[in-house]
This record gives sequence, structure tokens and C-alpha cells, in this order.
Amino acid sequence: MRAISAIVLLVTLAGFKAAAIAAEPCDYDPRKLRPIMASHTVPPVSFESRLAMSGTVRLLLTISPDGKVTNASVEKSSDWERLDVLAREYVKAKWRWRSWRGHCARTRVAVGFEVPSAEMLPNQFMTESQFNARALGEIP
Repeated sequence: MRAISAIVLLVTLAGFKAAAIAAEPCDYDPRKLRPIMASHTVPPVSFESRLAMSGTVRLLLTISPDGKVTNASVEKSSDWERLDVLAREYVKAKWRWRSWRGHCARTRVAVGFEVPSAEMLPNQFMTESQFNARALGEIP
């Protein structure tokens, strides 16, 4: 019985610690944030999906002092749940900012998914990776 009580107490204390961390103020000025632009890439989407879905997802981010996104929530939907989830998870996993001293920061970002123009549509000789590279502006 003592072992079970100790486990419950540890779990309870861990819960309080997590709540205290979550309550940390995010008062760093978001205007001072310096993005690492090489990490701010567009999520990969198959060309079939790009032809069917487009829109812009606006996200509210919490960024830790080490420059990582600790929380991302959809503030305004693209009207496509798949794009909203993709943008949120991709930004949280990949996007980074330069580190700073102090508390976390909050900022808003937009991730756009556009229907390709006629000249960007895949042709019979284009692979999906070539299509995605063209969509990202990596090839003319």
C-alpha cells in the first residue's frame, strides 16, 4: 500500500510541476524574435492535394527561450482540417527562432497553401519531388 501511495504522490507532484511550468509568463517581446529562415519552410503536400485544397492557416505559437515552438494552435482555419493539422504539426516540429534569455514568447504566423498556376501543373515527365521543388521555388 505504501508503494502505491508513493507513486500517486509522485504523479501528483509531477502534475503540479507541469502546471507551474505551463503558467510561466510569456512576456518576451515578439517584435524581438529573430526567425531562423532556413527552418521556415512550407510543409510538403502532394500535388494531388494541392490541386484540390488551398487556403491559409493562421497559428498562435508559444516559443521557448531556446527558440523551439512549444505550443501551436490554430487561430484561423484554412477550412481544410488536413491543412490545419499539417501546418500546426509541421511548424511545431521544424520552425525555429534564435535563442534569447528570459521567458517564452507568443507570436502569430500564417502558413499558405495555394493552388498552383497552370504553368506549375505537373506534366507527364515531372516527378512529384520535382513538382514540390518547383512549388517551393527551388527550380524555375
